[in-house]
Formats: sequence, structure tokens, C-alpha cells
Amino acid sequence: MQSTDRFPRGSIRSNTAAGRPSGRPAVGRCAAAALTAALLGLAGATSAQAAESPTPTAQQEAYGAGWLPYLDPADVPAVADRYVACLVDSGVAVGVDLPADRAEGPIVERLSLSPEVSRFGDESDTGRHGTAMALMMGALPNGSGTIGVSPIARIVSVSAHRPGNNGFKPGDYQEGIARCARQSDIAGRWPVAVVNLSLGSSEPPSEDDRAFVANRVGQARESRISVVASAGNRPGESVGWPGSAPGVVPVAAGGPTGALCSYASYSPGTLVGPGCGIDTAEGETPVRSENGGSSSAAAFTSAIVAALRTWRPQASPDEIEGWLRTGARTVDGRPTIDVAGAFRAAGLGGIVDRAASRRAQAQPQGGGGGQPVPPTIPGPVDPGSEVLPSGSSTPKKSKLPDVRLSRSSWSRGRVVLTIRNRPVGATVEVSAQRFRNFSSRTLRRVSVKSSRVSFRVGQRPDRIVLRFVKRGASSGSREYLYLDRRNRFR
Repeated sequence: MQSTDRFPRGSIRSNTAAGRPSGRPAVGRCAAAALTAALLGLAGATSAQAAESPTPTAQQEAYGAGWLPYLDPADVPAVADRYVACLVDSGVAVGVDLPADRAEGPIVERLSLSPEVSRFGDESDTGRHGTAMALMMGALPNGSGTIGVSPIARIVSVSAHRPGNNGFKPGDYQEGIARCARQSDIAGRWPVAVVNLSLGSSEPPSEDDRAFVANRVGQARESRISVVASAGNRPGESVGWPGSAPGVVPVAAGGPTGALCSYASYSPGTLVGPGCGIDTAEGETPVRSENGGSSSAAAFTSAIVAALRTWRPQASPDEIEGWLRTGARTVDGRPTIDVAGAFRAAGLGGIVDRAASRRAQAQPQGGGGGQPVPPTIPGPVDPGSEVLPSGSSTPKKSKLPDVRLSRSSWSRGRVVLTIRNRPVGATVEVSAQRFRNFSSRTLRRVSVKSSRVSFRVGQRPDRIVLRFVKRGASSGSREYLYLDRRNRFR
């Protein structure tokens, strides 16, 4: 997947090493800086004459979501019941539209894949990309900057952008999806509905990379977690990887009419979402951008997937995608996302109708020609309170700690594990599993009273699941996945 999204500074743009629009020659560093400045100052965006993007935003109006800012408070779910989008990107900066982590969102938790990776992004083009995606999904309506598509958005940000890279390494997708979807990690703390992959890769994937990501996607879908990715930004080309991976929902970049943006990649049947002519922000200033790209289209879609799961918590990824397609309108023979249509397809037309009625009744602020004032979405108001993933007043605590590995390997048919935190007298239960064709099977189970576990299996496991058991008490199960080529589990 190649991404050439060109956001204004402060709203984040994405560039991969190979992500230049087709036919554009490579430029030197100084020339590139000059070109970037020109894009930001002239072509990339125009500043709105207001303190905040209009309500609804251009992308909400164009893609059937103009009613969302006017939800009837009686229809708004409690904070703990709102599903979460897991944004695997370059980190999200703290700002007025995206404040510090809090349970009501929009950002509930900022994480990174490794200590060298900033949770908040950086000032490079790619380093600002994650913030732009989070703005598209859930920027607060607060009179400054811009407004996200979903007023109930909750986002876990997983930063996988390593310093010096223009995009992801193929392995970053594997690990990002795994962290979002496994119960021993993010999905065990938050109700994850969707993993969003908007940022492009800085190198082509190998066959192993493709297989690993396909397995991770299948495992996520098995846990009722959708995976949405950008289709790419190379005109005339088909959907790029990982958007083309089995089980992934790719989204192509479209404009205000639903027609494709000039730079959009597309394959027949791909959903189209907002990528050009979108409202975003440069710092705290609202701007209109033509260059959000398929990254923005994917982020918009992920926010809607999380909203649908909030009102339809038992829905499967297949059902969610079915509603998006059933509710879509056709533009130039392509399925173009219509949020109201998707909600109606899910049997949620009453929510749409009540919000549309409230919008029609809204009066301009101060009786003048200003924007209609949307209702305030209820939720916790104390940003200093402890962030808890559930509605409980205290965090859940296991009677025994989760299993932590100090060493792990698989070689010549043998799994060898070294446990670093086994409580005295506790038994270690291990299940080795293999995942194929969107289902898992257990290769072998063992139980030992030792910090070193060694056993043979006939095939290489894709994951191992471990827990401690002692006198009727147990820890939570913790997954470790086969994620690298040095035969280790992580």
C-alpha cells in the first residue's frame, strides 16, 4: 500500500518512500522541502474563515453523516458501551481537539510498539499522520480546529512509526494488528471493533509478510474485530497491500460528489470514502484539504464501523461490511459510503431520523447566520479522573499475574519457553495453536510446575496461550504470537 496523503502541517500528511504520484520524478532534499512548502501554502488546503470546521463537515455532508452531530441524547450509549477503533499509525499528539487520554475519548489510550517509538508522533510528515487520522475520526466539537465524523468516537492509538522511516515495515502491520486484537493486550482492556491501517509501507512485503498479515487479520476477525485499510494513492493502479490482504476492507479516496480523487488507487468493488475536499485542521485553524487521500477515507470508515458496533455489539465483521455495502450509493459504478444508509441497513433508521429531526429544528447561534449548534454528547466531564476501560469504579485485578516470557523459541519441532514471573507453587498451562483459513486448532496442551517449559509439536505454532494456575486461582490467559523470523514468540 502506497500512501501519498498531503495534509497541511498540524493535520499531518503521509509520504512513503515509493509513494510519489505516478509520473512525478524524484527530487532532492532541498527541492523536496521547497515543493512541500508550496503544497502547504498553495495547493494542500485553504483556511476557513472560522474558528472551527463547519457543522456538519464537508465529509459528513458528502457521505451521509450530516445527522451524526445531532444525535438524540436518549440514543447515545453510555461511555463504557462505546466500541473502540484501534489506530495503528504514527502516534497522536495531544491537542485541543485530541486531549490527554481519558475514558470518554476521543483518545482513550496512547501506546507504542517499542520504547524507541513515540506515542505522540513527531514533526516529520509521517510522524504527523496519526494525528490527522484521529482528527478525522473523532476531533472534539469545541469551537476550535475541526470536528471528527463520530461524536462518540473512542480511539486507542498504537504508534508503529520508527524514527527515520517514511512508513511502516511489513512486520509493523503484523504486530499492530496482533496487539489490537488479542485479549491479553488492548482487546482485553477495551471493546475493540476495528483495526485501522491508514499508513503506507516503506518497503514491499515478502510472501512470508503477506501470509503473516493474513493470519493476523483472520485472528482479528475471529474475535469479531474488523480490519480497515487505505486502498492507496497511485492513480490507475489497483488496491495496494495490506488493503488487498484477505479479510481486509480497503477504502479508496473520493471527493465531495463521491467520484474518485484524481490520485486514487482502485479495484472493482472497493468502497469509496472521503479523501479530497475534506475539512481538517492546521493546528487550531480549520482548513479544507484536497489531499487527505485513502488514509482519510479509511479512518472515516473505521469510525463508522466502531459506531455501528456500538449500537449492534453482536455484529460480525461480515455483517458490518454488508451494512456498509447495502447502504452505499452508487457513483460512477462504484459503491460509495453512505453512513445513513449503513445505519438503516443495520436496522438503526430510528436513530438517523431522530437526529435528522433535531438538525432541522436547530437554530443558528445568536439568531444570526452562524452555524447551527449541535447538542452536547453526554459523558464523563472530569479529565483528571483515572481512565478505566469499563464502567466499573476500580480496575480489574487478576488473582495471579499474567505470564511474562523472558525467552521463547521454536526450533526443529520443539517449543522452549522461559517464564520470568512464575509465582511460587504455580502451574504453567500452555496451549500451542495453529491458525489457518480463519479458524484455529490446538496442536498441544501442556501443564508444568516449572519456569522452563519445553515440548514437541508436529507443526510450527502461530501462537501460544499461557496462564498461571494455583489452588483454584488463575491468571488471565496471555497470547504470544509468532511474529518474527528468528523463531521467537512475542
